[in-house]
Amino acid sequence: MIDSTIETDLMIEWDMINNTETNSYDVGKQYQIYFDAIGDTIVATKHHCMMNGTIIKAFITNKNLYSVGESSHNLGLYHGHRFDHNNHNWMIGYEYMALPFSYMSFVIKNSIELNDQRSKMVLFDIEPYNYIFNRSTSFLDSKFVTDNHLTLEKVLSNCMKIEPDIIDSLAYVQAYTNKAAKILDGDQFKYYPNLFIAPVSKAVAQDNNRCVALLL
Repeated sequence: MIDSTIETDLMIEWDMINNTETNSYDVGKQYQIYFDAIGDTIVATKHHCMMNGTIIKAFITNKNLYSVGESSHNLGLYHGHRFDHNNHNWMIGYEYMALPFSYMSFVIKNSIELNDQRSKMVLFDIEPYNYIFNRSTSFLDSKFVTDNHLTLEKVLSNCMKIEPDIIDSLAYVQAYTNKAAKILDGDQFKYYPNLFIAPVSKAVAQDNNRCVALLL
């Protein structure tokens, strides 16, 4: 971390093996740094966390989870694996575990997708669009992101009015291994490195230019 300005610090991620910078972004002055099982960093602030510089609002933060100096033991947040590297389903603070999803997120989301008339009679709710579960988000799971530009425009517009930080989850990508493509390494076959899926790449794959324009 570099003390860059009065209001922000600069977070720099460095590849120690290749001696090169891999990422950098600004954070505020009040934050905590977590590490996952492979040493990747997650920066938690008062209102959200940042993964690779991308704001993730789904991890609900509170004073007891991230505050400094209130631990009943001597282990700081930088000790151990406190972030779920495999699925991004939890993060452990001093005394509590934060989950980036809730039961109601999926209940409301299912009601909307089934075209339940009751879901159309209530005000817009950000709950079904604000989650991470098994390395996926509402914008990666939902068909309207690639199939229905009118619904996508409505969701993005309302999120901007109610909770703009949720829009940043459009930059959250889903990694997968392309098992159809293999390379020969010595006498063994290995898969290509992980590829990444983003909402905009799914819209591009569907040739839906209107959705692509909205997502960009």
